Amino acid sequence: MLRHTRQLIPSVNSDIMIGRLFSSNSGTTIRLSKLLATYSPSNLDLSRRAAERCIKGGDVTINGQVMKINLPVDVREIGSIKVNGKLVQIPRVEEIENDNVSASCSKASATKKVWAVHKLVGELVSHHDPNGRPTLIERLQRGGGSLSKFKHSLKPIGRLDMNTEGLILITNCGHFARQLELPSNALHRTYRARVHGRLTFGKLSAIRRGVEINGVRYKGMDVRIEGNLKKGGTNTWLQIKCTEGKNRQIRKCLEHFGLNVTRLIRTSFGDYSLMTIPPGMAIEVPLKPLSSHKRKGRMQVDDTDSKKSDSRKGAATMEEDVHPVRWINMI
Repeated sequence: MLRHTRQLIPSVNSDIMIGRLFSSNSGTTIRLSKLLATYSPSNLDLSRRAAERCIKGGDVTINGQVMKINLPVDVREIGSIKVNGKLVQIPRVEEIENDNVSASCSKASATKKVWAVHKLVGELVSHHDPNGRPTLIERLQRGGGSLSKFKHSLKPIGRLDMNTEGLILITNCGHFARQLELPSNALHRTYRARVHGRLTFGKLSAIRRGVEINGVRYKGMDVRIEGNLKKGGTNTWLQIKCTEGKNRQIRKCLEHFGLNVTRLIRTSFGDYSLMTIPPGMAIEVPLKPLSSHKRKGRMQVDDTDSKKSDSRKGAATMEEDVHPVRWINMI
């Protein structure tokens, strides 16, 4: 078996303890692509598929050795792991053990938990940052309350960049997190953005149609002006709704048209809403299955009607026929 493993991974030197790294102990093992997607630093923002491409391309090293095969690895035997030379946090054994227990979410529904968190500006949506920057998960783990007994298995649902604030969902159920994150499920994400720059109806129309930036295609977003668009004004609040969660998507699309985002707040994700959750606080909310979410699926953005609305009243409209998920308690 050891000889077969060496053949699969020709880049690994013979002095590495392959048999121990690729241990069959399922309690402390995690597939390499999942480890990278879950624990990579925010500036990499890897999906499982992107992580698989990095592995296949020889961009991943463990203990200084190149890994080209996406196999389960035993976290107890990892000294260091890098992607393109950038350090990735090595998860604690307790995290992997809890993750493996809850990944299938096969326990009674009472053990599946979801928290709506009001993320602060300046913190990373990560378990740990090698550079010592503040992270959301570490802050929640220190906070105690009902989160304390799940602190080793907390998983963010999606990401927000360091300078974005507002709603982020946290769960102890990996399967539920993955369901809500999948781009194909197209959960609606709503943001408020304050932009500096000259805003025109032509720019709004282009964003609504979708745009390609540096070879990356961004789907059209529903963009509405909050309040009145003042002639000659350079600061405007927008309400933006999209179905994708690509890295820094809103900032990139707006900056592409000369609009600098000076503040960005996520107010909803699917049927979960920020509501009046105070900044920095976490609220336990009911777990709402993907099939029950109404704010999902392809958006039909009629730019003609949107332009008329912008010019007539300049106000963003909210969906009135959807009831947001209410919180259970504050922690």
